[in-house]
Amino acid sequence: MRFSFFYILVFLYLWLAMSGKIFSQCTPDPLAIAPGVYPADIPHAISGSLFVVVMTVVVPADTVVAVGGTNLTVPIDSIGVDSIRGLPSGFRFSSNSRSNFWRGGTKGCLKIEGQTDKAGIYNVVFKLRGHTPITLPPYTTADGFVIYDYQYKMYVDDISSFQVQQNFPNPCYNGKTGITYISVHQNIEFRLYDYSGNVLVKKTIKGNVGSNTYELDLANMLGHVSNGLYFYSMDDGFEKVTRKLIVDMIP
Repeated sequence: MRFSFFYILVFLYLWLAMSGKIFSQCTPDPLAIAPGVYPADIPHAISGSLFVVVMTVVVPADTVVAVGGTNLTVPIDSIGVDSIRGLPSGFRFSSNSRSNFWRGGTKGCLKIEGQTDKAGIYNVVFKLRGHTPITLPPYTTADGFVIYDYQYKMYVDDISSFQVQQNFPNPCYNGKTGITYISVHQNIEFRLYDYSGNVLVKKTIKGNVGSNTYELDLANMLGHVSNGLYFYSMDDGFEKVTRKLIVDMIP
């Protein structure tokens, strides 16, 4: 009898976990103050590796809506997450609230975790539902609810090979541009060349395993930047990738 009861408990736990109703041990970010969901972007996941991210939800105490040409302050009773669609298979979410809802003027957190072997870009949609104590058509439903979607793109990176994206923006008009790369190694050797192949900059970039973005400030690096064609290379010690970089400084 005890043996069967144990398996019932296990089954119940797994059902609750998959439905996102188990309490999460997450802690809201103390630096998140303005209403919204943080971070603004979901960090990149790595295929075949466990992924965990904590997202903070800051619920405003009230909001302002225009009614008949007059701005009306409306108190917010609560805001919560009805569902999260589009997560990779094997991922789940939980929160520090049994109902996945938080009172107005408070904040809570969600934990998204899981593992997948399928690299790609996933369109993740948070279906949020807010409730106000008064009804304000067309802003709310008849029972005072506001339902809206909060959309993210989630990237699951394949780090089986060294990948270097084209810098963006390119051309760069103020001498600043970013290079996104994916590597299984943390130390990357970066070199910047002029059109003739002379090395202008050589430095070691310390990043993370997975996806990184290296921000270039050419004016800070070179002191003076001339318009024209440059090249840059990134070397992880096993593979080297070289790409073009165009500078077109606005006078």
